Amino acid sequence: MPPLHVEQRDDGRWFATLETGEQFSEPEPNITAFLNVIEAFADPVRESRLSCDVREFNLGYDCGDEPWAFNHGLTAATLARMVALGISLRITLYPAEQTE
Repeated sequence: MPPLHVEQRDDGRWFATLETGEQFSEPEPNITAFLNVIEAFADPVRESRLSCDVREFNLGYDCGDEPWAFNHGLTAATLARMVALGISLRITLYPAEQTE
């Protein structure tokens, strides 16, 4: 199973981050791996997940000077699975590190 990071925030609420053990060149295989696991949850786990305030996939990209442009996409089937599970999509762009 993917790496799991869990912490309790200052407001007393819990925050969990999951990552797949393998990174692919496109996000869809990673998202599909998570969807397969989530869809197989037993009822008690499924109900616990539904009590979460935020359920989202956050796609993170390290940005740099190259390539000039790129694109990644998700199929309608994957998006439909996310919608059925109440999962949002967020995209995070990390700036290139400054070298001096």
